[in-house]
Amino acid sequence: MRKIAISKNTIRGFAAGVLVATGVLSLTYYGTASNAPEAKADSTSEQTASAPTAIKKIDMPETQAGTSAPMAKPTYNMTLVIGKGMSPEDAAAKLEENKIIENKKYLVKYLNDMSWMGSVRSGSYEVNSDMTIKEIAALLAHKNKK
Repeated sequence: MRKIAISKNTIRGFAAGVLVATGVLSLTYYGTASNAPEAKADSTSEQTASAPTAIKKIDMPETQAGTSAPMAKPTYNMTLVIGKGMSPEDAAAKLEENKIIENKKYLVKYLNDMSWMGSVRSGSYEVNSDMTIKEIAALLAHKNKK
């Protein structure tokens, strides 16, 4: 069996090769992954351009087309009680469960962006589904303009 001399330069060369190979593979992987959703988005936009007319013909008979009224979105009311030790994420989860907000991530992100996460205090708050994320965040963080 032949011994291979491993010197400092051999190890450096191997490391450089691994680094270059990793870079090439990552560019190939992430470069093609970002292009794939765009291609799908283009094909779906072409399909949706012709789809609404077909849907209208199927869903709405001609006799009811002029008489239908838009459905009103129901308003949900609740009293949000934030106890001691309760995080803003928990409060946002309660709001989402009671259909006050659509997604708790939006409220948490807004509180983070405004640096109000530490300003949310315990207490009870009257909220409803007609309120915006900004209004709910200002209410919870006691940042209402008077």
